Formats: sequence, C-alpha cells, structure tokens
Amino acid sequence: MNEFQTRQPAAFPATSWCLVRGCQAVDEDLEIRAHLQELVSRYWFPVYSFIYRNWGRNVEQSEDWTQEFFMTFLEKDWIQSVDADKGRFRTFVLVALKRFLGNQVRAQRARKRSPSQPLLSIEALRVENSHFEVPEAAATDTSTQFDDDWRRAVIETSSRRLRQRCVREKKSIRYELFAAYDLVTDASERPTYQALAERFQVSESQVTNGIRWSRLQLKELILNELRDQVASEEDLREEAWHLFQIRVGFRDGENRGG
Repeated sequence: MNEFQTRQPAAFPATSWCLVRGCQAVDEDLEIRAHLQELVSRYWFPVYSFIYRNWGRNVEQSEDWTQEFFMTFLEKDWIQSVDADKGRFRTFVLVALKRFLGNQVRAQRARKRSPSQPLLSIEALRVENSHFEVPEAAATDTSTQFDDDWRRAVIETSSRRLRQRCVREKKSIRYELFAAYDLVTDASERPTYQALAERFQVSESQVTNGIRWSRLQLKELILNELRDQVASEEDLREEAWHLFQIRVGFRDGENRGG
C-alpha cells in the first residue's frame, strides 16, 4: 500500500470518563491504579499549573499538592460518587481542584501522603512531557487559564496518539511532516512546503497531502477525547467550539467539523 493511501483508523484508546468508569468497575487496587496512572499522565500539567500559578509559585508545594489531589482518586468512596453522565470532565476536575485547594488553604498546610507505590512520579512526567516549566498566564481569569492549559494537554495527548498511529500504520513520514510544520513553537521558523519536500525527499504534493491527512486525523483524535469528557452531544458541540473553535454537526450519527 502506498504511504499516502488512507487506512481505517485503529480502535481509539480509553479516554477520560472511560478511565474513571474503569476505576468504578473494579475492586482491585492495582487495576484502579493502572487506570488512574493513565489519567494522571494526561492531565497532571493543567492541575500542576493551576496550583503553581495561584498558590505561591512554589515548585515543591505545587508538586506535593498535585500528588495529593490525584491521590483522592484512590479513595473508593470518592470514586464511586463520580457520575460521568452529569457533566464535563474538564469542569468536574476544575471544581474538584478548587474545592481541594480551598481545604488546603483553610488548613494552612499541605497534608502529605506517602503511599508505598506513589500514584505518579513527577520526575517521570518531566521526561515524558515536552515541557514542564509553567508559562506565564495568558489570561487574567484563573478558570480561563485552566481552559488554556487543558486545551494544550488535549492537543499533546492527541498528537502523541497521532504519532503512535502513524508508526503503527507505517506512515511515520506523515507525522514528521505535520510536526515539522504545525508543531513548531515559533511561527517565524515554520518551513515552506518546498523546504519540507527537500528535507524529507518527497514531492510537494506529498507534503500537502501528508499534512492535510495528519490534521484531519488529529481533529478526529481530539474529538474522540472530548467526546468521552462530556455527557451529551450538545456538550460535545459546546466543548469543541469553546476549546478549539471546531464546529461539530450531527447527521446520521456522523460528526462533522467546520
């Protein structure tokens, strides 16, 4: 099969509410921990950034509180009280985080827990993620800034899955073209299609087709992630537009972006 021919996408991995439901469905701590480890690896950074920006800009305390916040997911009674059918996962996390921090501030101390098997390793997360330093807030409102950080986390998770899909389907060059063009941090350093064609020794039409294909795949992955973070199609439409300005229509069960 030609490198630029289309294949059916592979099955989508477990997403946010799916992982929470998985924690509710099993009794074994190791199974719960596995679900939560995956959940934390995706969305620790928006939580860490929110704590760091709004509570003293202290790295050690922010790490401790991030660890403790996610440790509450291990409390069986708390997990069982979460209803994935009653809201958006992003909103749920932000509300829970504000409540948690309010309790911490009122207590005027961070209550540290020392589990025999920590839920997350901050050092491991530093290695796995492309960034760790918290950027200066672009928004004055803390909830708006949390949304910005959440959007970045969704993009990074979806981009990682896109790369994995391309490797699995032997289309790695498509991701490499996409990353070299769309994932540059400084737009002034973005190469031309001609430069990419020369660099990767492909035609300009292959560059165009590869980047277009990757963008469509990334959009699909983003929508799949959002779909499992909301309780209804209406919420999906609002969430997709609020976070990514993607218009999602529903016709005969099919999602369409504008």
